[in-house]
Amino acid sequence: MPEFPINRYTLRFRVEEPCRLQPVTGSMWRGLLGRELMCMSTGERSAPGNLPGWISRERLYEYFMETPPPPDAPAMRRYPHVPHPYAFAMPVHEEEVKLPANAHLDVHITLFGKANELLNVVILALVRAAAGGLGKLRARASLLQVLQLLPGGETRHIFAPGEKMHRPIPASPLIPPAPASAVRVQLLTPLRLQHQGRLMKPKTFSPQPLLMNLVRRYSMLHLFHGPGEMQADFRALKRDSEKVRLVDADLRWRQLSRYSARQQRSVPLDGLVGSCVLDLSLAPGLWPYLWLGQLTHAGKGAVFGLGQLRVQI
Repeated sequence: MPEFPINRYTLRFRVEEPCRLQPVTGSMWRGLLGRELMCMSTGERSAPGNLPGWISRERLYEYFMETPPPPDAPAMRRYPHVPHPYAFAMPVHEEEVKLPANAHLDVHITLFGKANELLNVVILALVRAAAGGLGKLRARASLLQVLQLLPGGETRHIFAPGEKMHRPIPASPLIPPAPASAVRVQLLTPLRLQHQGRLMKPKTFSPQPLLMNLVRRYSMLHLFHGPGEMQADFRALKRDSEKVRLVDADLRWRQLSRYSARQQRSVPLDGLVGSCVLDLSLAPGLWPYLWLGQLTHAGKGAVFGLGQLRVQI
């Protein structure tokens, strides 16, 4: 696979007051990030002064939250949006999250490609959002530190209040060799994936739509936020996806929703959770995309933490 930095970060906060958060905390953080970026873009609040040359302050909200394709894009020109350059990797809880005062609250976010050059913007936006209050009780929270999770599994200190921020290491993921035997794929958060116009359910699950969704998502992230268009034979990958065998499946449909303040209504987030065992021995070219799916997520709602995968070799 070509070099393409995908970096994972943890922002560790301390809540200063008792805190109550909705089960889909990634959705809350996505909304808070957008609000603060809008304030930066309009000039209502200051933005970091050392932005890279390819983006202006006025485009910060557009780049992260709307992400339109450039006019000369070789793909998705007719779409209003392309994949966003980040994804929150937060758990989806069974019920409301209650935290006492002084508890730690970790926010996990993945930045794709050149979005890593805007880590300082993301940190500033989330710190301001946390200081303004979180959840139903508007509980204030303060940043303790920012960590980068490196591909080998070790962590690297990036920033703490009062320090100068260290530059993140632009590391590409380490992909292990394709396994000779079947692998187990855990669906950690609801997977909302359409096939033939309908959301896949436990009885209609097939590995082909999942794998091709991961291929498309990674290739589009690579195109719009990374080195550019990938040199891959997508027709061959699609043919190979038909050779992947579903060895076993233990899947269930999880009912889930979130309240949208913008839409003033409850929004359904139902999806598949559980695990399946896939045999990719006849389609080894799909293995990197499945492994990278642990970082990119799959299906609808990937940006705020739906469709999270864990691959067990």
